[in-house]
Amino acid sequence: MRSGGVAPGFLTDLRMDKGDRVLTIFNGMLARERLVTLDDDTCRLVYASPRLAAHHGT
Repeated sequence: MRSGGVAPGFLTDLRMDKGDRVLTIFNGMLARERLVTLDDDTCRLVYASPRLAAHHGT
């Protein structure tokens, strides 16, 4: 899956790997995030990464 409309100009790639979201940032840095909760009804997701205990997004 390409980053498409997700942070255009910042993310160059976004893919899923065994339940993790792997992001490639414009400078080549990779970030790996584990999906914790996904709620389609409220358009809310929670993910965690080694650098970030948890992040809530809507």
